[in-house]
Amino acid sequence: MVDGIPAVLGELGEQHRLAVATSKPLAFAEPLLVALDLRGALDHVAAPDLGAYHEDKAATIRSALHALGTQRAVMVGDRSFDIIGAHACDIRAIGVSWGIGTRDELADANADRIVGEPGELPGVVGDLLA
Repeated sequence: MVDGIPAVLGELGEQHRLAVATSKPLAFAEPLLVALDLRGALDHVAAPDLGAYHEDKAATIRSALHALGTQRAVMVGDRSFDIIGAHACDIRAIGVSWGIGTRDELADANADRIVGEPGELPGVVGDLLA
């Protein structure tokens, strides 16, 4: 896990309801989040069922937004699919450079912002939601 993530989730969770919208099947995502001791910081985990062979990322994001009961949100992701899915749902998207995707991939997908450190997220989220 990247240093600083638990603290950033705690800080963000003080001001916002948090959800994960992942392409990993829910049967894998939930236990992974529990093992990383991150599940308690999240209000919802949106993920496809094991039988869903290809759930569009936008559909997963819509599920998270529905569970949170809001459209006022920002997607944070490390791949172009996250950025494209967020924009398809009419929400802003922050690319993070410490994941699997590259800065170029995130920029080519038109991320609203790209951050290099977890500690930057609270300020950028606040800016994009202002």
